[in-house]
Amino acid sequence: MSGISHQVQQEARTVAEFVARALGRWTGTIVGTWKIRYAVSNRRVLGANSDLKRKDYAMSPILQIILQCRNRHGTVFVVHGGGGMGKTTALFAVMGRYTGKGVAFSPGELSGEYKEIMLRRLNLDPKFPPNGWLEKFLDELKTPWGEPPAILMLDDFMNERPNDPLDRALLKNIKTAIRGKNIVVFALTTNERSANLMITWNTMNSIVPAAPDNDVRRWRRLYRDHQEGSPDADDEFAINWNERSRMRWEADALKKAVLVSPNYVKKCEAEKTQVEADIDVHLRNIDEGERETINPSALIAHLARTPNIDILESPRDGWDPNWNCSGFWGN
Repeated sequence: MSGISHQVQQEARTVAEFVARALGRWTGTIVGTWKIRYAVSNRRVLGANSDLKRKDYAMSPILQIILQCRNRHGTVFVVHGGGGMGKTTALFAVMGRYTGKGVAFSPGELSGEYKEIMLRRLNLDPKFPPNGWLEKFLDELKTPWGEPPAILMLDDFMNERPNDPLDRALLKNIKTAIRGKNIVVFALTTNERSANLMITWNTMNSIVPAAPDNDVRRWRRLYRDHQEGSPDADDEFAINWNERSRMRWEADALKKAVLVSPNYVKKCEAEKTQVEADIDVHLRNIDEGERETINPSALIAHLARTPNIDILESPRDGWDPNWNCSGFWGN
């Protein structure tokens, strides 16, 4: 019991230190203000691979879920999806096509505490940031009431460190700070345990799964039943993130995603028709379990093993993501 008490006390100190530094009155310089304003302008994606940028995007399951939730200001939505499901590309889709104001963070080559990743992307001192940096950032990001909410996206959040106290402090304080601001937040992760832990941090109230309201209400009831019926503190609550096949790629979206990848985007219509035919055959021949999880990455790998491998020889050299692109490709 003393160990648990010490852990609670340590986390309380961590949260208090975070609040003292991140929230409250801004003490930064004019240059710091300019850096934040620059970051929140033009719907930037900070840190992600720009090769994933397109002019148009296929409706991946993750993108579809995000678009269903994007007008719920004051809420942090948790989005879980495995590798190849279109998670990171959704940053470019949302910022490029589906919001009037927003910013997306991605760790990219950085690792460690997510607060420091955000500060580095904002070009602020990650070790000694100005007081009130998070409050200032959110104030600059928010949109006026009556307009669609600004969108904040945190990609690869807690991918490798489930329930990390520093990352937990960050997200919980973002949740607190956006109360009364016209902002909606999406925390995206490939780690299922992290996703399940995040939705329990605020008893599934303001930090919730990205899903229709009816599903969220049902999961909230299940979580309360779990809390009442499980005396074991180590018995973690979990939901089925692929319930009713919500993460299943539709065939047309899969085709579009593949055909606008760098391997195929400049090919002639006859070659693209052959690729579509190969995809149709493959989808008919795989079992239902694989059909639930197949994604553009897996399809590209399959097509590389077909007799039409020459279609994959389109080089990336000179490829411009803004040239005649329409679709979705990435992880």
